[in-house]
Amino acid sequence: TKMSSSQKLFGPNFGFVKMTEKEAIKLANSAISAVNASIGTTDRLHGFMPALAFKDEIGMNHVRLNRFYDGVPLFGEQAIAHFDDKGAVTGFTTNTIPAKLDLDTKPRIPAAKAEELVRAEVAKDGGPTDVSVSSRLVIDHTDDGKYFLCHLVSVTDKDGNKANVFVDAKD
Repeated sequence: TKMSSSQKLFGPNFGFVKMTEKEAIKLANSAISAVNASIGTTDRLHGFMPALAFKDEIGMNHVRLNRFYDGVPLFGEQAIAHFDDKGAVTGFTTNTIPAKLDLDTKPRIPAAKAEELVRAEVAKDGGPTDVSVSSRLVIDHTDDGKYFLCHLVSVTDKDGNKANVFVDAKD
């Protein structure tokens, strides 16, 4: 996956970036190529997309990348590519499990049903019924490395307390 000028690499949610958009896009494309090659995810389904590009206080550049499979984000899986002052990748920081996935990314349970299930669970035994919920489709994995498709449902109560609940999108 390549980064283009029409995609947002940085903005108000990502903090201040001390580089031009052109510089950030060039670094992001270098980072995507280097990280994908380093963990063997160079086919069209596996990949990374940049989330943040920044220059640190000593002038070194870094690009944080989120991992995707077939357009669906892998929850919590990121890599950070580190660059020297000449733009060459010097290393990576990653929590990514270097696994090739073979996963159906079409949910059988719709997002609205997942949200309904979470609302019911929260309200059970006298819990609040006036919560707001939102969801997004993600891929997560178990401790033993088995990946599964799920809805990440975010719940917020009237006091602003938040919780995230994973709902299996297949069963």
